[in-house]
Amino acid sequence: MPISLNPEPRMTRHLVTHTRLFEHDPLVIVDVGARWGFNQEWKVFGDGLRVFCFEADKEECERLNASSSANVKYLPYALGGASGEAVLYHTRLSASTGLYRTNWQYFSRLLNRDNAIVEKEETVRLTTLAEALRLAGVPSIDFLKLDVEGAELDVIRGAGEYVDSPQLLGVLSEFRFHPEINGSPPFWQLDAHLQKLGCRLFDMHFSHQSRRVLPYGGLADYRLPNGERFFAYTVHGQIMDGDVLYFRDLLVPANSSIRAQAKPMQLLKMACLMELYELSDCAAEVIMEHRERLSSVVDCDRLLDLLTPPLGGQRLPYDQYMRAYFEPRGEVVKAAKQASTAAEGRGQGVIHSMEPLRCSPTSELLEELKKHSFYHCIDLGDGRETEGWAVARPVQQLVLRQLDRLSFEGKRVLDVGCRDGLFSFYAEKRNAAEVIAIDNSLSSGAVEVLIPYFRSRVRMHEMNLLDLTPDRFGRFDIINFPGVLYHLRYPFQALKILRDLLTPNGILVLETAILRIHEGTPLLYCPAPKESPYEKTSVTFFNPRGLRDTLASFGYRVEGCDYLYGINAFRLPYTNLRSRLVASGNQLQRWTPSLVRLLLQRYVIDRGVFVCRIDPTLIDPELEDYWNRIYEKVTYD
Repeated sequence: MPISLNPEPRMTRHLVTHTRLFEHDPLVIVDVGARWGFNQEWKVFGDGLRVFCFEADKEECERLNASSSANVKYLPYALGGASGEAVLYHTRLSASTGLYRTNWQYFSRLLNRDNAIVEKEETVRLTTLAEALRLAGVPSIDFLKLDVEGAELDVIRGAGEYVDSPQLLGVLSEFRFHPEINGSPPFWQLDAHLQKLGCRLFDMHFSHQSRRVLPYGGLADYRLPNGERFFAYTVHGQIMDGDVLYFRDLLVPANSSIRAQAKPMQLLKMACLMELYELSDCAAEVIMEHRERLSSVVDCDRLLDLLTPPLGGQRLPYDQYMRAYFEPRGEVVKAAKQASTAAEGRGQGVIHSMEPLRCSPTSELLEELKKHSFYHCIDLGDGRETEGWAVARPVQQLVLRQLDRLSFEGKRVLDVGCRDGLFSFYAEKRNAAEVIAIDNSLSSGAVEVLIPYFRSRVRMHEMNLLDLTPDRFGRFDIINFPGVLYHLRYPFQALKILRDLLTPNGILVLETAILRIHEGTPLLYCPAPKESPYEKTSVTFFNPRGLRDTLASFGYRVEGCDYLYGINAFRLPYTNLRSRLVASGNQLQRWTPSLVRLLLQRYVIDRGVFVCRIDPTLIDPELEDYWNRIYEKVTYD
């Protein structure tokens, strides 16, 4: 697993949004080795962030500066342990370009060997990090990130007062385990140096690389910004390199003087960075141990509440969480503990049941539900259910019929566009090993009421599917994708992203609005928002042939499908009428938009579920590479 990232840093967002403390004392980060841009997790600090990025490639810096915001600067320096001339080895994979030449005798044994082939040698002028920061007018830094192909320790040694300063909070660095790779300092030397600076190891991610004689499967579908494929890390193989995260642990004796000098903003920055990297417990410790110092600028109790994770599916204030954790008294916590103990006694391991906590919902629960709006109709027991949209019930049942045919036992499941969690809870009830659910706008009713009520282990995250990567949550055996595709302006990009998230034999369950005309010809209907047969965000309607052909081009084999109105419901004499409605829609919309929309909904637009399995043999590699190379890296806001 990569260095852990917290997708919901609630405390940090609160401090950035509601206190604006960082606008007056921004977090200063130095990113050394910033090809393709700086780390996206830092964006949560907004205007309270200053990033100074160093990249030896001058053209790359110019490209990045052209599109960067005012608080991010890309500086074209080659950094080393001392000033002077050095050779920069430009490799076939530009991300592997560095000051240490790869040992071909050793590296040629590996699957990704071609990435390190040297295509050009360039004599460059080295500058130390300390010199470069002085020239840029940077007095001090809070956090340092390093990714320079083995020269990480050299850069630190040349950072001088910037890393010796008590202002430095932490370091995120790439490393190598084996000196044979390129002769650069191995991990133990990097660790020893950082330990002397008072930094302590908090997280580590290491990567596997396969021998070329019998390679394992790739950890991801690795692509350059232009879409070109390359080999990199694999699911198994020898451990070669990785990333490490260090912080200055203020509570160890070696850092007692730094702790004594630490100002409130420095402590808050450290707590926020720790939360960002899934170290909320460490962030809470920083706040608790320095409460008196911090109370003058923030509400420490509020920060602790925001850091506190759910317990038994229920989000509690910090004080209640601590009491419940060590002395379970609440009904939810006791029930969860009893269920877990009972399951362990039966040898069942982790509980995945989503049965309601009580045999029937209480009046208190029903009153709580009235405070929230729901889209899904979700069974609560005793004949009760959430008050979802009745008109959507047939489509929900259409999806559930297809899900009933699948095995969820022990599977990792992703629910994209989860809404209130109907399909997430369903997968959990069918004994999925893990269920991740995402939506652009999370349902407060699901998070605050249903998850605690069901004692659910479903993890819901507010995020856009275009931001999903295999590094974020890993790969999935089943991805459920209902009611989203027809809303997307970038449907092809979404289908590619989801494909790359599936395991080699993974299944995609896709439900969407379908255009039921000219079914022998592949079509994609993209009406202007005001002419949409649904509403203005619904602008992407494939017909069945168009969707099947598109899915096949991405390597999805359709194994089953079903339609709301049935396979043959649209093969009727009024086909020509329906075709004319679409063709003359623009003119008719001027006169009777409501009537046209109604006619389109009833006679042209259906709903369909397509169950697809990954089949790489369907992909034409030449076409895939061609299409991917057409586009430079695209950022979707």
